[in-house]
Amino acid sequence: MLTGRFRGGEQPSTGRMHWVPRHMTDPRNHATVERLVPIADDAGLSPTHLALGFVVRHPTHGEQAATGE
Repeated sequence: MLTGRFRGGEQPSTGRMHWVPRHMTDPRNHATVERLVPIADDAGLSPTHLALGFVVRHPTHGEQAATGE
């Protein structure tokens, strides 16, 4: 999601997306990513780097970020 490879909740016709956990295809999560992209752009970061920075600064949330729970 954070790489931008699958934007707007679109489902690719090929690849490994068929085994991805349900939270990865939840439209609410895609909407959240879409809101974070401009924030990352303004900071000169990729969405992935923005997320990693959050996890580094908030280590107690790292497990949640990694598992999506």
